[in-house]
Amino acid sequence: MSTKIYDGFKIDTNDIFEVQRILGLHHNEMKEITSDKISDFIIKLAVDSFDQDTIDKKDTKQNYLSKANREMMDRQREVRKTRERDPLVDFEAEIAIFPFENSFYGIYYSEQKEFYDNLIKQEKVSEFSYFNNTDRPKHIKAKEWKDRERIWDAIFEGNSLPCEAGFTKKYNSNSYGIDIDALLDNWQNFIPKYEKRIKYWSSIIYADREFKKLQPEEKNIISTYMRIDRDDSEQAQAAREEIKNELRDLLVKDLNLEILGLPLEVIEERKALKEKKNKLKVR
Repeated sequence: MSTKIYDGFKIDTNDIFEVQRILGLHHNEMKEITSDKISDFIIKLAVDSFDQDTIDKKDTKQNYLSKANREMMDRQREVRKTRERDPLVDFEAEIAIFPFENSFYGIYYSEQKEFYDNLIKQEKVSEFSYFNNTDRPKHIKAKEWKDRERIWDAIFEGNSLPCEAGFTKKYNSNSYGIDIDALLDNWQNFIPKYEKRIKYWSSIIYADREFKKLQPEEKNIISTYMRIDRDDSEQAQAAREEIKNELRDLLVKDLNLEILGLPLEVIEERKALKEKKNKLKVR
């Protein structure tokens, strides 16, 4: 039998209420991870859109943050509709839990590796993956690996689906959307550095300019665009440096939430409300 359990885990308890407590704590920390990922996605997409409009000399008096949030929500709806995965915006997770020999075992299903990593850091939880299509990991002893095989085979004996062998718990963070307070607190952690933006757009612009010089029949080859993008010849480097100088005179260096579309009055209102809450906590 082929067994492939790449994100397996073990909870060292036979108390279902303890399992619920651990999974509840994990869910709270998942929300924090999701909030950071949403901030990262929205800010970077907003910056890309702002930079693109700046380069194209379009009107930049727009709410790029709101626009990025709408795109994220649209992509999440598409995930739910088609069930095709989209790691950048897909924050759903499902855990299958199996009671066995005075412990609980589980399999984690999610596009976010950080979710699984967070769970196995919880007290009484440990990694418990197993697969027989490749060699065992070197850090796991042969005896332990054999025991994992025995346990997983016993759990799934007579059951073709995880839900038939145990029970499942679903987490759905896709509906969280943009969190203004989170953005105010951590936007500087996610906004791309100025020089990184310069380098990124210089490569894009260089590849586009070179691609336009090609004959029509050459433009149908994807590898051609990739070859241009990877060209590190002296001529290509010089062209990119020239583009970088153009961009330094064009792109806005010090970006902030107001430039990206969040009204100043909203920023001030949120800051004032946060200060008020902090004062109440002190009292």
